[in-house]
Amino acid sequence: MLKPPAKPGKDANKKAYLAFYSQLKRYHKKLEELDVRLQAKADELKELEEMFEEIDEEESKEKLDCGCTVADAQAGCDCPDCDIWRDMDACRIRAEKKEAKNSKGDEVKYLEGLFKLKDTR
Repeated sequence: MLKPPAKPGKDANKKAYLAFYSQLKRYHKKLEELDVRLQAKADELKELEEMFEEIDEEESKEKLDCGCTVADAQAGCDCPDCDIWRDMDACRIRAEKKEAKNSKGDEVKYLEGLFKLKDTR
């Protein structure tokens, strides 16, 4: 981490104060460089955020088989296709979050965990 230079003691002479001033100027220059890089990163992140918002808007305008949009399905449309889409989306989200744990080859338990089903065997 970047630390400011140490202030000279009470007994310091002119040479020590000049060295301290020189170190302060270098420290200030480094801080300005870091500020420029930080601003560039912030701009880059803002551009990425806008890009992802555009992608989300495009996905929400996407039409399902029933003619409803994804945004309608998320809002709670009552048609069967939207209901199926919500179920599939919920399963996809659970799988992405890795809430369902695969237990060494037991696919039935994996599917039960994924869809929260009970074993009817």
